[in-house]
Amino acid sequence: MTDTAPHRAPHSENWNTQEASADPLGPLLETARSEALGLAQTLKRESLRFVEGQQDRSSAILDEIAHTLREREAGKNDAPAALSVTAADYISASAHKIREADAAASIETLGATARKHPVPLAIGAAAIGFLAARFISSTDQ
Repeated sequence: MTDTAPHRAPHSENWNTQEASADPLGPLLETARSEALGLAQTLKRESLRFVEGQQDRSSAILDEIAHTLREREAGKNDAPAALSVTAADYISASAHKIREADAAASIETLGATARKHPVPLAIGAAAIGFLAARFISSTDQ
């Protein structure tokens, strides 16, 4: 049993059409890729600037808290005062660590963690968002 029908490659009549349509898409794809890379660089730069700003703000707030604790307990020689001064020392040390932390490395670590454990990170982000919303709504009243 021989088949006398001429054999064609599947979709052979579309081959030239696909090949011709790929050429106009090449520059468009390259432009899209270039724009995406530019946007990614801008996002990375702005994220880094945001994180660095938050580091400065957080460390300044912690330093202020530590300073206030020390001022309140100045001249006192009781156990609660000593505990407050010790807490102020830990808070100051934390402020220093935050200020000196490499923001780019922190962002990379967060990205790596998100890629390895996306579900727990999403659940944690949702929980933080929920708590923040509850806190904001309770302070508005």
